[in-house]
Amino acid sequence: MKIKMKTKILFASLGLIGVLALLGGTWQLTALAVTVPPYIPPAPVTQPSTPVTGEGEVTTTDSGNGAVVEIADLATVSIPPNTLAPGSVIKAVSVLSSMLPENDMLDSIGSIVHISIDQNGEDMTGSLSSSMNVVMTLTAEQVEAFKKDPKMGVQWYDPEKKEWVKIPATLMDGKISFNTKQTGYFAFASQK
Repeated sequence: MKIKMKTKILFASLGLIGVLALLGGTWQLTALAVTVPPYIPPAPVTQPSTPVTGEGEVTTTDSGNGAVVEIADLATVSIPPNTLAPGSVIKAVSVLSSMLPENDMLDSIGSIVHISIDQNGEDMTGSLSSSMNVVMTLTAEQVEAFKKDPKMGVQWYDPEKKEWVKIPATLMDGKISFNTKQTGYFAFASQK
């Protein structure tokens, strides 16, 4: 079986086009022009293990300076100077209401922040020498709800009693501020 020269050139051209297609780009032969986009693998899809909407973390380097952790447009946690040892890790995470313990005890759940402080591998809840200040940003609707509903405010989840406790807070310029030595869940909500 004898293959004509034109057929050989055609097969060689198609083979060359196939190799060039693997490399991607624009390639041109005398009788044929082909554009083949390069292969770009899709980015892997990852899901966080805890649904979060924002978080901030800071590690103290000098206890005399204190620390500030901020979640943009949600909350700022300020630790006063000389409260924590160098190397302490302060973390503030905004979580979804479905992640709250005993969330059936609350109504009108708004902003939620989980604050943790680790000092040399030890959870510092209730052990702070000075109170930290937490400022949460509220929406206009949350400000109005706070003014109208006496049950509305900052609620702290007490893990020992397994209940939500309203803590004193001050409203100013669309933000609610409170001081606490506790860590854990803080929610802007109303108790049922």
